Amino acid sequence: MITRRKALGQFGTFSLGTVVGMSGLASPSAALAQDKVKLRIGVVPVIDMAPFFAALKLGYFEAENIEVDTTPAPGGAAILPALAAGQFEAAFSNTVSILLAIQEGIEFRFITGGALNGPEPPDVLALYARKDSNIKSASDLVGKRISTNTRNNIIWLRIRAWLEKNGVDPNKANLVEVPFPQAADALLGGQVDAASLYEPFMTSAIETHGDRLVRLGYPFGETSRASLISQFAAMKGYIEKNPGVIERFARAHAKGVDWVNKNRGSKELEDIIASFTRIPPERQRKMVFCAYDANLESAKVQEIADLMKRHGIGGRVPPADQVIHSTARR
Repeated sequence: MITRRKALGQFGTFSLGTVVGMSGLASPSAALAQDKVKLRIGVVPVIDMAPFFAALKLGYFEAENIEVDTTPAPGGAAILPALAAGQFEAAFSNTVSILLAIQEGIEFRFITGGALNGPEPPDVLALYARKDSNIKSASDLVGKRISTNTRNNIIWLRIRAWLEKNGVDPNKANLVEVPFPQAADALLGGQVDAASLYEPFMTSAIETHGDRLVRLGYPFGETSRASLISQFAAMKGYIEKNPGVIERFARAHAKGVDWVNKNRGSKELEDIIASFTRIPPERQRKMVFCAYDANLESAKVQEIADLMKRHGIGGRVPPADQVIHSTARR
């Protein structure tokens, strides 16, 4: 049995704040057909969440008679303790952190699809070294320090998989925690020998220090094309008690996915992304974006579960089909 106290300890601390929900016009007919419900949602203000905030802005949740109350956190792993403790009805997190919680006995279930890396490079994540260093490839990283935003998460796992694919024992490299906003400075200042840069920080670093950086590779795309990054999860008990609410939430989110995929590069989407990430449109136009899919394929979840086990953070996890709720299958 995993207690609430233990759940909080497993996944670290989290910070709470309030983001005012944005609403748009919605059809009254759908809203009148069902009871209004307020959902507390844990979010991370990154481009992975563009479909959610588009659905919020465009009134898709309002059309489902859902009032959304969002609380931001610095990363997906930081959100999960609050979800386990019942402070959220649903939360956005990376696939690895969700699976780690499940293997520890926390009954999370995936309720939506979400963000993936693109099927072809360039990717939202890349490894960089300094041009004036002697690091030019994966083989040069033996015994070196590589930044990752958090240990035992999706970034950490893909870096290790990338090292292994390039013939390097990942246990012979030192992955150290450095938040994404500080990663480029840590690299240029010599605190790390290679840095994992994730958008929008990758574009910012290239704009400012591009002449001093050399790209080593793309840990996502070079280890698994169109692999999972992040999704929404909820507790199994809440889903069983409120199946209609989860269905409405997932339906609104899926409409957001469809809208974003159809409106890439539009001014409206740029304005929506700027509203929750503070990334100006002119920088967005230089960035690499992730892909979005309302459908969550069990084979992709299983691929990550198997990779986790291979790299020493896998435990007893039910088959992928058993941890994906029906609302994530579109």
